[in-house]
Amino acid sequence: MKRIILILLFFGITANAQNIFKNEFEQNIATRISTINLVDPHPYVDYVFCVDGTNYLNNTINDSMNNDGDGDGFIDDSVITQFYTDQPDYITGRDLIASVIDSDCPYPLHSAACEPEVGASPTFISTVPSQINDCLNAIPGTESPAGYSPPINTISAPCYVSEPQNFTLNLLNGATLPLSGYQQAEKYEGGLTMSPGLIRGFVSQADAEAFNFTVHVNGNPLNLTLAEILPGHPNNCKTPTLNDMDLGPDGITQGWWLYFNITSELVEFDSN
Repeated sequence: MKRIILILLFFGITANAQNIFKNEFEQNIATRISTINLVDPHPYVDYVFCVDGTNYLNNTINDSMNNDGDGDGFIDDSVITQFYTDQPDYITGRDLIASVIDSDCPYPLHSAACEPEVGASPTFISTVPSQINDCLNAIPGTESPAGYSPPINTISAPCYVSEPQNFTLNLLNGATLPLSGYQQAEKYEGGLTMSPGLIRGFVSQADAEAFNFTVHVNGNPLNLTLAEILPGHPNNCKTPTLNDMDLGPDGITQGWWLYFNITSELVEFDSN
């Protein structure tokens, strides 16, 4: 029965996850982030002019999460959340333990089961459900004064949210971003997708300065640090006109609260 979900997805049939998983699907429920977009703050890149680089950065991230750039048969980046239940309604109905792990998912997706990357270790999270109240939104005072669009998602019930903790997020094919106060939340009303979703977490100035990556602007590769593209950093082209720097969960450390709007989908995951 574990192949039912693959058959349904392949032929585009709308399915109720309750029918797929409950009493039939012998694996714990697993979801994979399918889109992730930084919505606050916006990065600015010094490229001839001071350019809003949000679309360039998000396109780079999502390309690695949906394509096989190195031709090894796997999508370049896959972040899997595995809930320790096989009952879909428990996700928004009960406190759960889940694990988040970098994984190998086949390209194209759903052509086989996803499985943990070799050497990857799971990070365990505790999730809290809500059938009435919002699960997660922006922390007051941490949104950019620029009033970016689209806005930060507010995750309304039925939903789940993870408890705050330290977490390392893999964004760009091996580049790891340390976040404190990390939380993830998603709305789930049954079916094979979770949407909308939100990830928020705080990156310190020191960690942002150490986070190196390459983004393509008009086809040209630029080697950057995360810190230099965020307003408020001394080397950012928008500073001092715009300052998006915040204080971290400890009320002392300077850096940035990052907000990512996400969507996820249910996948087959072989954790053995």
